[in-house]
Amino acid sequence: MQIKSAARFSLILVALAIVGCASKPSSRAPRAPSPAEGRVPASSKANVQYDKFTGSCNAWDNYIAQKGVQDCAGRTHPGWVGSTRCNVTAAGYSYTPKREEGILGRTCFSVELPANPNQFQLASACVRIVDWVPPSAITQSCADNRVNWLDRVLVHEQQHAYQCEMEVWKANQRWVKRNHRYSGCGFTESGALRELKSKIDDVLKDEVGRIMDSIERESDRFHASSQGRPIITNCNVCK
Repeated sequence: MQIKSAARFSLILVALAIVGCASKPSSRAPRAPSPAEGRVPASSKANVQYDKFTGSCNAWDNYIAQKGVQDCAGRTHPGWVGSTRCNVTAAGYSYTPKREEGILGRTCFSVELPANPNQFQLASACVRIVDWVPPSAITQSCADNRVNWLDRVLVHEQQHAYQCEMEVWKANQRWVKRNHRYSGCGFTESGALRELKSKIDDVLKDEVGRIMDSIERESDRFHASSQGRPIITNCNVCK
């Protein structure tokens, strides 16, 4: 018999940039974003969306402080102007279980899954940024300040999208280096097969959780670095 499973476990992490108000197998790691590019790397699954706020610079500042960016799950984050939400999944699988003898009259099945180099995938990375739209003409220095600020926010979020890709790549590197033999037993054939599938599903779910934990840890590390510190707005330039 052949067993097939979608097994697409999906966990979502808000890898949030805290910004202040004032497929073929690959052994190569994802390319890091370059601040000079001003965009998400072409290899990323990132989808960048800008939420427009129309009003004065000070009104926009207050909006960020009181409401903040709305992430791709619809949640708002006071004090935050950008967010990156990553969705990591585990690929489905199929196998033909091998029957084995069990003790105490139980039925057992085992299987050794191939080491899929793309077992885990970054399904999406949704980037949301609050963009300020002046209600009337502004000075060139104010316009330059706005563009520079938005570019810096985008680069900040690029780093989060890149880190999501990197942690998925690391997980696939770990996956192909391990043996994936599993077995399940039960007093009935169907019970043994359920046990086998449950063990495989649990392993995949645990690995997805490990990926998400790594993304969160790297996000915290980035925010603690000089490159990841809050980006301060300067509405004085726009008075």
